[in-house]
Amino acid sequence: MKKLSYLTLILIACLYACGSKNSPKASLQNLTQYVDPYIGTGDHGHVFVGANVPFGFVQLGPTNITEGWDWSSGYHISDSTIFGFTHTHLNGTGIGDLCDLSFMPVIGNVKLDKGVASDPNSGTYSLFNRNAETVKAGYYAVHLNRYHIDVELTATKRVGFHKYVFPASDQVKVIIDLKSKINWDDPVDTYLVLEDESTVSGYRHSKGWADNQKLFFTASFSKPIKQFIVSEGEDVQAGTELKGKGVIGQALFDTKDKEEIYVKVALSAVSIENAKLNMQAELPHWDFKQT
Repeated sequence: MKKLSYLTLILIACLYACGSKNSPKASLQNLTQYVDPYIGTGDHGHVFVGANVPFGFVQLGPTNITEGWDWSSGYHISDSTIFGFTHTHLNGTGIGDLCDLSFMPVIGNVKLDKGVASDPNSGTYSLFNRNAETVKAGYYAVHLNRYHIDVELTATKRVGFHKYVFPASDQVKVIIDLKSKINWDDPVDTYLVLEDESTVSGYRHSKGWADNQKLFFTASFSKPIKQFIVSEGEDVQAGTELKGKGVIGQALFDTKDKEEIYVKVALSAVSIENAKLNMQAELPHWDFKQT
């Protein structure tokens, strides 16, 4: 009888333990809060920070202007420059490639290249402060000192989602840069087209560590574009469509103080049409927080 009682008590204890593990409180615990997202971004770690999901095609994050082995991922914790938010990054590889398709919100007339670290007003790049940078699983945010613009990023597997908060200005631009590269990567064929007042599509084919990399994309803006300018480097071309080795686009806007503009950028390794299907399947809405 005593044996039976002991067995009953043990069984009840086991059932209680199993139930506790599956309780809502345990299952809702956010374990990512215990992870330092900057691990590997210093020394020779070659790790980037940004917004991505496990096994996602998109790795959306800031890219520094500095090049070299320690910047193989495009980002190093010792650096305080950002020339653009690129949609692909290598992670921990020790060789530099990707960092394709740079989007950079700016204000005013800027030279259409990265710039040089010794001149904070050169190129498109901006300085930022580490205390104004937020890095979490699937989320990145930073304040661009030069332009007084707040940037937030998140992503699905194949779509990068940008949120820009601007000051009041009639000289706002979002630079879409297919020319810029890091380390061993070089563009060989690029293309941009304004499809309608809020959609820009194109591709970037490049050669580097990956000998024949093809990236297609489509970008949807939450606000109609006032004017769209295309250029081959600094050489502005007529029209709103251009094919070349290093095409750059400028989407122009007027903004009120603290106005938000969202951009969704879908990627495909196959075609522009497939990129559009990826956006439709993964991010048909404009709810940044839900993403």
